[in-house]
Amino acid sequence: RSFIRIITTTTATAPTPHPTTTQTRPPLLLFLFVLHPQQLFERSMSAVTSSPLDEASSSSTKRAIHEVTEALARTTISPAAATERLSSAAAQTPSSSASAVSSNSDVAKQDEQVPYWMIPNEVRKEGLGNLWVLWDHLLIYLLEMLEPESLLTLSACSKALYVYANEEPLWRTLCLRRDKGNFHFQGTWKHTFLHPRLAPTDTTHGAASTSSSTTRECKCPRASIFSRVPAPGFYSALLARRWYFSFIDMRAFDFTSEKPFPRQIPIISGDISEEEFEAKYVSSNTPVLLRGALDHWPARTKWRRDAFVENYGDKILKTTDISEEGKRYQVTVKDFFNYCTDQHDEDPVYVFDYQFGERVPELHADYSEPRYFKADMFKCIQHDLKKGRYWRWIVVGPARSRTKFHQDPLGSSAWNALLEGKKRWAFYPPTFWAPPGCEKWEDYEESGGYDFKIPHPVSWYTEVYPKLPENLLPLEVIQEPGDLLYVPSGWWHSVLNLSDTISVTHNMINEFNMDRMWQEMCFRSKYEVRVNDFRNKWLHRLKDCHPEFLDKLIEMDTEGIAKAIVSAPIPSLNEVKKVVHANVLVAEEAFEKSLREERNTPKDDDEAAQAPSAEQEPTEEPNNK
Repeated sequence: RSFIRIITTTTATAPTPHPTTTQTRPPLLLFLFVLHPQQLFERSMSAVTSSPLDEASSSSTKRAIHEVTEALARTTISPAAATERLSSAAAQTPSSSASAVSSNSDVAKQDEQVPYWMIPNEVRKEGLGNLWVLWDHLLIYLLEMLEPESLLTLSACSKALYVYANEEPLWRTLCLRRDKGNFHFQGTWKHTFLHPRLAPTDTTHGAASTSSSTTRECKCPRASIFSRVPAPGFYSALLARRWYFSFIDMRAFDFTSEKPFPRQIPIISGDISEEEFEAKYVSSNTPVLLRGALDHWPARTKWRRDAFVENYGDKILKTTDISEEGKRYQVTVKDFFNYCTDQHDEDPVYVFDYQFGERVPELHADYSEPRYFKADMFKCIQHDLKKGRYWRWIVVGPARSRTKFHQDPLGSSAWNALLEGKKRWAFYPPTFWAPPGCEKWEDYEESGGYDFKIPHPVSWYTEVYPKLPENLLPLEVIQEPGDLLYVPSGWWHSVLNLSDTISVTHNMINEFNMDRMWQEMCFRSKYEVRVNDFRNKWLHRLKDCHPEFLDKLIEMDTEGIAKAIVSAPIPSLNEVKKVVHANVLVAEEAFEKSLREERNTPKDDDEAAQAPSAEQEPTEEPNNK
């Protein structure tokens, strides 16, 4: 951190050489070596030695960027209008402009590949000194390492540093880290950090006590993100994208009966018997929405926003934000909805609490399990893997909060009951290896196989969804208050909250998802101690509470693993750790061997020429098997 301060201080006022010069910059290069020597050095040096963009060819685009940036700074233009303005300017730019710089095609190609952070931008260049060659992602990453005093100092150095040092995610991290969830939102995260609660509070449970004797709220007026000092002439693709997604109108993602989805899951408006529901949807592993299925719950009225705050305002719930110690931050219901009122986070704080029933028993008393989902073979055991008897969560989130595409753990199915707000769901069947727009890569050490890079739903709906061919569109539905949604085993699904929402969800295992559950459990048991320990104890517990289910499981298990586990004593946790550690070592050796063989195998020229392009449009349903 001290090194970063020295670099920023000594370079902010220093004259910056032309980007095409080969002059060495010892402080910058040393700085890059400290982080990631090889990758950052190569990328930054290629950026420094690149030719600048042709001024004439891109003048209209740059002029549009400057106009839009200044309009956004004065809040006289909406993000949607800004996007349209920039798109039209880009469309008017001649495609052959790069060739006008030089007749040499290599030089023209090099000009086209100049990174966006190297585009002539005098405000950014002069304000960052030698650090101007760093791309924005790295610059933000470095600022995350600084203390609040350093951020405040930097924000007074130049327009560019003012913009970067006022980024809301930086101050959100500082605020949550300091207050451990005990914050009273003041309109912006920076203002919240600079105006904390006026007296020490009870943080026994990691969140604020709302007792008037222990806490006094700051009486200063709430701040607005629009009250920042304008910085005309500055632009950043990364920050503009963040801003757009933070203020996007969520009504654009809402579909109505007059504007239906291209593909939609079944919706049941009337009553349906348990037998018919099981035969049509559970046994066929089909998602379905039941309208108005929760009208008999007390939560139907007690969990509406105002009533929820009135009844449970001082209760503590866990969020998805995780501290440096690996624990989830906790917040009171009253503080959380105060935050929801005027937050503008790109990825808002989200309450996702699996222990709400133990911490706040009154919440569990407000609802009952739907009659369609009484059978759950995991109820018979309490284990650290599922945190209690029920595999359940209370989910509370503001507009734009989300759950990315995922498959529910251990092949389980789930039901989700919405009591407040609106949710947009998207589904892909288990036959998909991954939803469109989600990248996958081998990550054996961390996940035992593949891992995925999955975009935020707002980003996915904005950048991926409009480009999908009809055969790759998801099944979708809008869930409204009082609706009950069934999520089958193995289905990919994402959730985007269109407004402030309150819901409860349970996961379950039954005879219809038993096969998928057992396959995933056996695979993960090889590499995860908790799953291995849970499997051993759960199978022994089934002998007493659900012997008929255990018999079906043993009959289905052709490898005889279940029968062997039930016939032997329950192994200790240390024995489980030894088995898992040995499996991991074997898997890592096999994975490294396959990598070595792949590097040593030359790729045939004909094979490379016939390889399909990554941008090739799919012509048929993908065979993910």
